[in-house]
Amino acid sequence: MNTPSLKTACKLLCGLLLTSCWLTASEGSLEAEGPVTLPPEVLAMPIETAVLTAPPHVPPPITRKQPARVVVHLEVREVEARIADGSTYTFWTFGGTVPGSFIRIREGDVVEFHLNNHPSSKLPHNIDLHAVTGPGGGATSSFTAPGHSSRFTFKALNPGLFVYHCATAPVPMHIGNGMYGLILVEPKDGLPPVDKEYYVMQGDFYTQGRYGEPGLQTFDMAKSIDEHPT
Repeated sequence: MNTPSLKTACKLLCGLLLTSCWLTASEGSLEAEGPVTLPPEVLAMPIETAVLTAPPHVPPPITRKQPARVVVHLEVREVEARIADGSTYTFWTFGGTVPGSFIRIREGDVVEFHLNNHPSSKLPHNIDLHAVTGPGGGATSSFTAPGHSSRFTFKALNPGLFVYHCATAPVPMHIGNGMYGLILVEPKDGLPPVDKEYYVMQGDFYTQGRYGEPGLQTFDMAKSIDEHPT
């Protein structure tokens, strides 16, 4: 298999190799306020809906040779699920899983990103994609209350593998509850073929109960500030 060096992978995962992207969003607007105005050359692009996958699965490689207008629909859900045997936790998720849904696009694509916050959510959320150079990586345009949707558009100009996360204050709490994932911007010439692709990402959790303590566990801000994960 063709794999990047650890140093290169860490730079990509940390979002240090930021793409230069074009943000054309309706700043923070809800879909109900009307459509986003796009240039004619973008409107002429073929349209496709992004295939999102839950870990450890990865969407199929992109085989097209031309950029497209890619529509991404990602939903925020606050879900109670198993964190250890006999223990549950209320995870804040992108797409219902931690890490969140894997997003795969191509260099040169124009992405129409829709963030939906499920009506059962208790809090507003947004998304900061490190593949976006713009106001907060899209966070400024995607602050979304429960039961609402937001939309912004960007063009991915440079390839890379980038983290995304919720950037709603307090940010460490939203990330610590599970709001992070990966977005891959494939090079325009594609990636070398491999035997199998997997989606693996590290995360820490900070619970008020000790590890393995039964019952529903809750987030512990003090442990998070001290960087002492349970």
